[in-house]
Amino acid sequence: MDLKGEQDKRQIEEYKKHPMINFADSINRSMIGDLGALSKGGCLTKVIITVIIRGFHVKRGILDFVLVVTYGILLYLGLLYQEHLHELTPMIYNPYPYLLFTVFFPMFFGISLAIPYLHKTIKGEGKLIIDKYRLVFMGIPTFYAGMMPLLRFSPIGLYLPFCEIISHSYILPFSAGTAFGYIVITSLKKC
Repeated sequence: MDLKGEQDKRQIEEYKKHPMINFADSINRSMIGDLGALSKGGCLTKVIITVIIRGFHVKRGILDFVLVVTYGILLYLGLLYQEHLHELTPMIYNPYPYLLFTVFFPMFFGISLAIPYLHKTIKGEGKLIIDKYRLVFMGIPTFYAGMMPLLRFSPIGLYLPFCEIISHSYILPFSAGTAFGYIVITSLKKC
C-alpha cells in the first residue's frame, strides 16, 4: 500500500477512536479550509497557490507571459533562419547574408527585449534624454564585440584587437549584440 493510503487509513482509525476530534477538525476545516490539502496538490496547484499568496497582478502576469512566449518564438525563428543561411552559404559562395544576419539579429533581439522599458519611459513625465555615458562606455564595447563576426572579414580585420578570441565564439558576439540592442533603448530616459 502506498504512503498516502496508509496515512488516510491511520487518520480514519483515529477518527473512529475519537469522534469529537473528527467533529472539531471538520468545524475548523469548514471555517479555515484544509491547508494541508494545498501542499498535497500537484505542481500546478503549488504554483497557483504561491502566486495567490504572494500577490499577483493578472494583467501584468499575462502580459509578461505573452512577452516571454513572443521572445522565445522570435529567438527560435531567428536562430532557425540563421541556421538556414549558414547551410545556404556554401551553395551561393557568399557568406555575407549569414554574417549580416548573425550580427544584426542579436541587436534586433536586444531592442525587442527593451520594448517594455521603452513603453514605460515614453509614458512617463519629463523630457526624453539620452544617457551618453551609458551609450559610450557600455554601448561601444558591446557594439564592437557584436560586430566582430562581420569586422573579421573586413580589410582591417587582421589588425583589430581581440578579433580571434571573439570571432571563434558564437555566444560572445550574440550576447554582446543583444546587450548592445538593449543598451541603446535603455539609454533613453525621462528627466
